[in-house]
Amino acid sequence: MDDVRRLVNTSSGRTGWAVADDLYRHGHDVTCIAGLTTVEQPAWLPLVLRAETAPDMLAECHAVARDQLDAWVHVAAVLDYLITDPAEGKVASGSDGLQIDLAPGPKHIDALREACEGAVRIGFKLETGIKQKELVRRAVAQVERAGMTAVIANRLRTSVTTRVRAATSWTPQALILPSTPNATLWKPSAD
Repeated sequence: MDDVRRLVNTSSGRTGWAVADDLYRHGHDVTCIAGLTTVEQPAWLPLVLRAETAPDMLAECHAVARDQLDAWVHVAAVLDYLITDPAEGKVASGSDGLQIDLAPGPKHIDALREACEGAVRIGFKLETGIKQKELVRRAVAQVERAGMTAVIANRLRTSVTTRVRAATSWTPQALILPSTPNATLWKPSAD
């Protein structure tokens, strides 16, 4: 919005760090491209490239893609909309009100399709307020549109007692692969 305030999502980075940590502990060479996270990165990860904005992250991804990696795990919850005209400096407190215009930003998994060609690509999809069938439909669409190898799809859940938003951690509602009959390889229980 200005040099001090930003539009961000509520993603902590916890899933991304957990995936990177697990891959590293299993002997893989891991390069992380991380945005702003609230969870501290594992100190032992050898290569972490930081990107403060969504466009910066996409540029880093394109630079890393030149190395023709074997696999990509697209975990980052990149903003779908960007502020079109951020103010220079800091907008003074006590202003009468502000209006910000948002425009769709590039979908990183789509923008990286060509650059990652030939690599295994795993994506994550988080949705809210939809049924299992619609979750699967959207995940299949992501696999097809972005040329993913698989998509791990979850629905955002809100705890009634604490009102804390949380994605179901490591218990996906569907794992979608392009060649899977009926599109769903695995799903726990129907609802």
